[in-house]
Amino acid sequence: MKFFKNIILPVLFIAVLFIGCKDPLSNDNLSSDPGKVSKLIFVDEDGNQGEVSGHVVIGKADNETNVVKYLLYWGSATSKFIGDPLFEKDKNGSDLIYFFNDNTAIPEGAVYLLACSKTSSGELTSPVYVEISDNIKYPVLSVYDIQDISSSDHPADGKGVFVKNVIVTAVKNNGSFWVQEPDAGDPVYAGIYIYNPVAAGISAPMVGNVVTLQGMYQEFYGLSEIVIDDLIVIDTSGTIITPFEVTPSDIATGGSKAELYEGVLVKILNVTVTNGTPDDPDSGEFIVTGGLRVDDAIYVPVPDPLTNGTFSSVTGVLNYEYGESKLLPRNSSDVQQ
Repeated sequence: MKFFKNIILPVLFIAVLFIGCKDPLSNDNLSSDPGKVSKLIFVDEDGNQGEVSGHVVIGKADNETNVVKYLLYWGSATSKFIGDPLFEKDKNGSDLIYFFNDNTAIPEGAVYLLACSKTSSGELTSPVYVEISDNIKYPVLSVYDIQDISSSDHPADGKGVFVKNVIVTAVKNNGSFWVQEPDAGDPVYAGIYIYNPVAAGISAPMVGNVVTLQGMYQEFYGLSEIVIDDLIVIDTSGTIITPFEVTPSDIATGGSKAELYEGVLVKILNVTVTNGTPDDPDSGEFIVTGGLRVDDAIYVPVPDPLTNGTFSSVTGVLNYEYGESKLLPRNSSDVQQ
């Protein structure tokens, strides 16, 4: 059983987001140019000196009326380009992504990445810049490593972690969410809860987004979670995670696989409601075959499930809350009569 720890330690940003040029303290530099890039985000995932890897997010301009394309450069200063563009792409109505391959060498004299747009008149807008950080602050870990305490890379409670290219499977109305490693057969230890505190100022992603994130791993009353402090949405096309079919009793509280599938998107078949009001009638929970609790923390079934009612299937993320394993459906499609 995992150990409880409820102390949130301060964590440091890896990514640096800075909008401006020349004099960052001047209000004249805050997106005053029509068509100016709205943001530039880069997280260096390469721990080697003199090299970078990872995604660069170039935010589309707030006003794209006269924008033709976007460009990304190395920079020796906040407004001084080095060489030809690293990236040049026509506008498409969305933020753009550029990817540095592993072990990409940083050119001599390069201190910044600079992004700008080109207008229909051929002029470049003033650049938005991000300083190149050549030292990764948190270890890059998979969800499997974080969830599996037997992994040699399992982090200590309270340590910072960096997780790449995971898929959002469910989102709560408070902005917190769950992510899972891409489909790879039996998803043991593949999912985890991401706590998104209001103070982080991070907009919730959408189900199906591919994201890279960082934050502090902790055990909160037995629930493994990452308290997020930075998020990059890599892909918004809607990547599908197939729910994994499980036996209800296996993932119920104390079940043999409840720990293995904590945070994972799962599906149970042909179950009966054995208790429609196991606690307070307003708790929003009910119990199905095998003793598995189903909770309305994300979606409220209508009408309320009644004792002896049946479902052909129930899909949801498996959560652990104050000593109970609970299945959380996400929408009406997850609850099939």
